Amino acid sequence: MGQAPSLSDDAVADVLRRLAPRDLAASRRVCKTLRRVVDGHRLLRADLLPLKLGGIFLNFFELRSATQFLSRPTTGAAVSGRLGYTLDACHPDYDFQPVPYVLDHCNGLLLLHHCVVNPATQQWAPLPPAPDPPKPAPSIKHFWKSRYLVFDPMLSPNHFDLLIMPEISFMEECEEFEWPPSTLILPVFSSKIGSWEKKTFYGDGEAAGTVPGLVGVRLDCNERQSVYWRGSLYICCENCFILRISLSDNSYRVIRLPTRLSLDDSQGDQQFYLGKSTKGIYCASRITSHKSHLQVWFLNDLNEWVLKHDKDIFPVQPNIDYGNPCDGPWILQQFDYDEHADEDDSVVEDNREAVEKEKFEAIVKQGKFEWDSDNDNVLEPGSSCGRTGTCFLGFHPFKEVVFVTLWDRVLAYHLPSSKLQDLGKLFPELYVDGPDTYWHTQVQESFLYTPCWLGELPEKLN
Repeated sequence: MGQAPSLSDDAVADVLRRLAPRDLAASRRVCKTLRRVVDGHRLLRADLLPLKLGGIFLNFFELRSATQFLSRPTTGAAVSGRLGYTLDACHPDYDFQPVPYVLDHCNGLLLLHHCVVNPATQQWAPLPPAPDPPKPAPSIKHFWKSRYLVFDPMLSPNHFDLLIMPEISFMEECEEFEWPPSTLILPVFSSKIGSWEKKTFYGDGEAAGTVPGLVGVRLDCNERQSVYWRGSLYICCENCFILRISLSDNSYRVIRLPTRLSLDDSQGDQQFYLGKSTKGIYCASRITSHKSHLQVWFLNDLNEWVLKHDKDIFPVQPNIDYGNPCDGPWILQQFDYDEHADEDDSVVEDNREAVEKEKFEAIVKQGKFEWDSDNDNVLEPGSSCGRTGTCFLGFHPFKEVVFVTLWDRVLAYHLPSSKLQDLGKLFPELYVDGPDTYWHTQVQESFLYTPCWLGELPEKLN
């Protein structure tokens, strides 16, 4: 290693090109010179690693037919949001046929009810039914459970982990107890061994509080929030606190949510949205009575929240022609597997591909094949037609940009410049009861998808 600096960067990069991702990641800790070359080598693997935004998977309120996919057409390796090919991967112990409904996303892999799938390579690994987690306390009668996916392509490109986290209804009458407890027992699935097992995680620091004293706030969207960063999984629990879980040493730590900043005559609950962007862990907050006021925080290495953005975005919200039915630069791929259950699958598939091809060709005529995240469809500030409510979809993983909804459009909001871009239509046609009926149209969960062509899933199916 002492002679490595005498080699040219190209020569060292050629050597590093032959290393496995885990060894490549370990090499970054050797010295500054080699780390510089390794970081350059990562750029050489940009076509394999999840280093770009590929689209947004959307789950809609009361629409359980399938997850929809909003993406920008590309002339490169295209990724389809159509996941019906995974339905053959159901475990024999399942007594039902689930639809392709996305539960979580981590570095290019998607978690469905019955499998983990990589849409970029169309490989998927079936999952056995998940066990129930232990009761948080004997006095608890009802609680929910959520599954979270952990995948690090730089450390373990062929393996992933799942864990189940219980969620408590704080409205339930029960005996007072500390939450989370000093030891937390969670079901964990490892693709290395192919089975579920119970693991004990030990708390480092104080608990979040006591149940039923903790009070959560129901969100307009993104009720399931998790972020993987530097070997740890960050989970926003019941919109009350963040739990940082480390699978390497089976420990966890409670991180308080940002302190609310006072606003003039502010009333209502504060909602938090967890995400990952350029520097690490970010959190957006919004007060229900000020739906257009956006605050964005960054979590530093001391686990302290630093305010990066504090602005009312109503003055820059555009005056959009909501009666215009045309798509934006991004296309919403629409899937309704139940509607065509009795039809010939090949015919339905051909029809959908023909429609998407027609939309793609229309965008190609504009002369722009890739989305320009700085200049495409920049909107001029306007009155917003009096519609001030915005919903938060997530953070751009590699730019300080947040994605929000304004009525039936998806917008990209740039934090440094307050610039807004129009991406396209939000609601699929099958979701609207009538031309003017939007009483139930709402995003329940959204996942910013980063495609990954690296690694092969264990027991993969194609």
